[in-house]
Amino acid sequence: MDSIAERARESLEAAGLDRFTFQNSSNFEDHAVFVDDDVALRFVSDRGELFVDIASSRPPSRFFMLDDLDIAMGWRSISDVVTKRRPEPLNLILARLAGSWPEIQELFAPQRLESTLDMLSRAEAARGQAMEDRLR
Repeated sequence: MDSIAERARESLEAAGLDRFTFQNSSNFEDHAVFVDDDVALRFVSDRGELFVDIASSRPPSRFFMLDDLDIAMGWRSISDVVTKRRPEPLNLILARLAGSWPEIQELFAPQRLESTLDMLSRAEAARGQAMEDRLR
């Protein structure tokens, strides 16, 4: 495993999400993907920080920012997401995922996947529009 994968594995274990297995990393080693049943988490390194995206583990996988999951689930408002000044620490993000894991697994279960992806797409579009409006 590369350093991103090692850092991600350590972070997952610290959050109690040690059920994830390493799936792959990119040819450029700028991300690592871990899978648990129906859910895939992609860890991306940017300026020394790790960020995490979420997707179905079933191909074709389309990854969403966790901000989109937060908005779709009502855990955060669009305003909270677009006005944040700095990234949330990874340990807090993973702790929130761990605390909601049964609900997240249910969202990505095959029988709910289509509606979940629609919900995440709508949240992504709303977040993008809010960011665009904020920049005007």
